[in-house]
Amino acid sequence: MSMLAFFPWMEISEIIAVEDYTLAPYSRGEKPFGRGEKNQEIADSIFLPYVEPNGKPITLATLVQTGKGALIRDFSESERDSLFLFSEIVAFTGLSDREYFGYRYVNRDTFSFVIKAFQESGGGVSIPSRRRDGWNDKIISPDIYRVYKPYHVGDFSAQLNIPLVKALFEAKNQDNVWPMAEDAIFWFNLANTDSPTIPQQAETVMIVSAMERLMDCRRGKVDDLINAVKSLL
Repeated sequence: MSMLAFFPWMEISEIIAVEDYTLAPYSRGEKPFGRGEKNQEIADSIFLPYVEPNGKPITLATLVQTGKGALIRDFSESERDSLFLFSEIVAFTGLSDREYFGYRYVNRDTFSFVIKAFQESGGGVSIPSRRRDGWNDKIISPDIYRVYKPYHVGDFSAQLNIPLVKALFEAKNQDNVWPMAEDAIFWFNLANTDSPTIPQQAETVMIVSAMERLMDCRRGKVDDLINAVKSLL
């Protein structure tokens, strides 16, 4: 089964290579494969259900390539895991470069990430959903399947802090650092979605949890985080 990994709401203006990953700009009918190419037609069909709030299909997005493999191929389970981790790092570094009180503002949902598995024969769209007792799958007709861009996600090219991306990949090799950093990145990102479905109280808990995990505060006492921050200062 073929797969395509992409950030549907993130736009970049040029190819970005970081470690073993490459971010490639997608443009409907044009990039990255070229007008009239079969793979471009496949990519265009995959992005067709991803629409703006007004219902029009998006025209720009970002594809992800890992290793020396092709953009469209079957990813192994370990590759999928590494891609989702890479997407968290991309989101974190994108958030680090956002602007407050201005137009160039981003949130975690700007960097939503998808790995889409598909068969060229077409057919319905399978939508898996979690349950407390397992999983549930729904099959939706491609004629009605749509993924709407959230209203709280802006329209502009994303900027990534590439030196920070590289520093985080270096941290992955440090067993005494990375477990705490990885958890902290995940909770920090989740606390910055700006989604109306996540209450502000939950965001507060998650950002505190991210800081406590990063600082390795294990006792759970009120002063632990304060003292840890003081020690850094």
